[in-house]
Amino acid sequence: MKNLANLNITPFTNEEVMKLIKLYQYKGKDYYYQEKMQSDLDTIIKQTVEKDCYEFADYLSLAITDNRKNLIIKKGNQPKNIEEKFLTNLKVILSKIQADVSQFEFITNDVLSLNKMLYKGIHDISFNTTKVKVKTNMLYEEKKLSMRDSLQELLSKYEALCNSGKYEITYIIVNFYVDLINMNLFNYGNDIISLIMIYILLLKANFKVFKFVSFFQLLNLHKATFKNVVLQANYNYEEGFSKTAPLQKFIIDLMLQGYDKIEAMVHEYSFDSAINKSDNIENTIYKLPQIFTKDDIRERHPYVSESTINRTLQKLRDQDIIRPNGVGRSASWIRLVSVDSFNPDYKQMELFSDENGDNSNDDSTELIEGFNFNLDEK
Repeated sequence: MKNLANLNITPFTNEEVMKLIKLYQYKGKDYYYQEKMQSDLDTIIKQTVEKDCYEFADYLSLAITDNRKNLIIKKGNQPKNIEEKFLTNLKVILSKIQADVSQFEFITNDVLSLNKMLYKGIHDISFNTTKVKVKTNMLYEEKKLSMRDSLQELLSKYEALCNSGKYEITYIIVNFYVDLINMNLFNYGNDIISLIMIYILLLKANFKVFKFVSFFQLLNLHKATFKNVVLQANYNYEEGFSKTAPLQKFIIDLMLQGYDKIEAMVHEYSFDSAINKSDNIENTIYKLPQIFTKDDIRERHPYVSESTINRTLQKLRDQDIIRPNGVGRSASWIRLVSVDSFNPDYKQMELFSDENGDNSNDDSTELIEGFNFNLDEK
């Protein structure tokens, strides 16, 4: 427990201060986001959990086909091997966390239970032991102590630092995480349980961004960068000179990306509540890259049912606007028409026409005729 035990007030650069200000401005809107999408909140959280499971499985390079992932995560099919069993357990854990993260307490039994649940039917999880020298009379003798006590000391220190009000919460969480991955608490699964812990602590710190946006999707997207900043944080850890600033910057950037996604979700949600959902999905398809997937649509419309998405895709396919590209969950769609050819029924205003409808300025006419609406603009 080298980091939390020796936490110092670290100065932030101007850029980092501005990012933190932006982060807390977003955080202040959490209840607005929740209220705005309250009617579909359960659906959104369910889809967030499912996406977290998919992305975490990919992050860990689990040897499970996309079809089997879909059956296990969405349909609840029985696992056929150890990796599928792990994925089943993972969904149970993430669902419980999203249902009520406040149930998790800063006690060793909760962390132990979490790891046991993750590897239920796979591994027997127990605390490691460490050897310490204890003076008995005039001699020193070695004794084995359970890492349970070390974990409780770490959890108590974390809670005390949070309650002190002296340190920014993401700074405490990052240092807690680095301590956790270096303590080698359990006989199995230390790295994975540490990742789940940082996910829990961010939610417990009332960063509700990861109720709407997949934490593990963003993490997987920046997997190489994450592993690099963790290596930097571990360098010189034993000497007490761990550099956690790059890791904290990474976590802050991750949350800012998540909040940007929520802003887009709320924007789309407002449109969906005012117009036909199928029409809005169709409009989104014209804004997406020419090759897109159903996941691209789900990301922008997490509250729209699977049947509505499928019905819209079927309609556009019958109209020869799109066509499928491959099969299965990894399949994509190809838009056959260009954005420029998507012309809603409207008549452009001829700003420079005279009252008889004739254009009085040839240059201006050329400008208007050459103008195209940018469908990407919001």
